Amino acid sequence: MAIEHFILNTFSNSMTMFCALILFIHGAINYAISTKSRIIVFFTYLFGLILHEFTHFITSFFLNGKPTNFNILPSYTTNKDVTYWNFGSVFHSNATWYNSVFIGFAPVSLFYVSYFIEKNFFLYFNYNLVNYLIYLFLMVITIINAIPSKQDFKFAFRSYYSTLFSLFIIITSLIIIKVFI
Repeated sequence: MAIEHFILNTFSNSMTMFCALILFIHGAINYAISTKSRIIVFFTYLFGLILHEFTHFITSFFLNGKPTNFNILPSYTTNKDVTYWNFGSVFHSNATWYNSVFIGFAPVSLFYVSYFIEKNFFLYFNYNLVNYLIYLFLMVITIINAIPSKQDFKFAFRSYYSTLFSLFIIITSLIIIKVFI
């Protein structure tokens, strides 16, 4: 019981320790990816992968991107004699310069999910070691999967117009934040 109390107090009272723990877990997962333990990583990431790809799918659906395929099964892809894992994908039949930015960066909305988990998890669950570990797992998975992949950036900036459009959105957002906040 003393160890449980120590762990809960150490990690919950320090944001630095919490961030370090998230980075440590992320580093351990990346190490597992680099050491060919990818199937274990796939099952660890499965929950977050479904969320990540679902954000692409639902954003494409609502912005008329016409999603045609939703895939979360891992596969090998070879490009210029380099083989790498492809964990998931969503294909669109009507991706344009104005909706590709939002579809590509849709996983960023998972930061809101992690914020909701952070603010509400212990309102509904008791504060003990098992629930804290579940809480950490949910936070790590949502935060890691909220970061757009390299392919997401390529998709979002697929044309000159989409790049200009995203810069316009960023500048407008910064102006609105500066004026109203």
